[in-house]
Amino acid sequence: MIQLSTRGALRGTSAQSPVDVYLAGLQSDASIRTMSGKLDAVAKMLGVESAHDVPWHTIRAEHMQALTARLSGRYAPATANAILAAIRGVLRAAWALGMMDREALERAIRGPGGRIYRVRGNTRPRGQHVPRCALDALYAIAAEQQGPRALRDLALLAVLDGGGLRRAEVAALDVADVDLDTESLRVRSGKGRKFRVVPLASGAGRYLSDWIGERTDGPLFVAIDRYGCYGDRLTARGVGYVISSLAEQAGIDITPHDFRRTMAGELLELGADVGHVQKIMGHSSPRTTLQYDRRPELARRAAARLRAI
Repeated sequence: MIQLSTRGALRGTSAQSPVDVYLAGLQSDASIRTMSGKLDAVAKMLGVESAHDVPWHTIRAEHMQALTARLSGRYAPATANAILAAIRGVLRAAWALGMMDREALERAIRGPGGRIYRVRGNTRPRGQHVPRCALDALYAIAAEQQGPRALRDLALLAVLDGGGLRRAEVAALDVADVDLDTESLRVRSGKGRKFRVVPLASGAGRYLSDWIGERTDGPLFVAIDRYGCYGDRLTARGVGYVISSLAEQAGIDITPHDFRRTMAGELLELGADVGHVQKIMGHSSPRTTLQYDRRPELARRAAARLRAI
């Protein structure tokens, strides 16, 4: 446990919590939930129950040093650094609320030499490139199912495989977001609340057409019970459950996000401009798009050998 110097002043001198100010500035509900949980974990390291109980204005260099060491032992470097960035965000909110002065803020967020506190090291990127034969096995398993479940799961695979959408984006789609004439999707609730139009891979439209039928409105993907009756909108967790169920039957290991990584790698391998791939995937930076490339090392070697010296 990391002891704070002031245990009584739980919310400082402002009626507004710096935690709430920081969380309100995040771009999505998922980010808010994730970082709220991480900040609560930090609070327990500081000896209190929740992030709202931390007297953030009393955080000093010794606390940040201890937190950095603790986070380094518990999380991968990327995750630990994301949490440290969240702590800095809360401290800056505390400064903006007048709960601490600028000098105290700088002493809290910067270590020796003026560098911000960071966890050093690299970890292997998460996720994988899924070979086409494995994806074909998923389609085959989905097609073997009975009734509307087969149509839904084939259409779901077509959206993930052919559009590379995030599973939360898939869950938020309505029938009206599908343009079968152009085989494209209108993503109205992308990460960062960004709207984009996503062209689908050739052939994906036929699966969507079979699933939609004569419907013109309502959620695109819904839950289906064992009797074949339609239920409520399929949630992001529900999308993950459908994919994990199909993957288990096919005997392969895949997550919904692996479809995005695979699509990015395949488009880049086919010669698509990274800027175009970035826009399709809804990334803010082409650097993020390149980080999604999980193609096997063999493909990278082949790419390197396209030039001679």
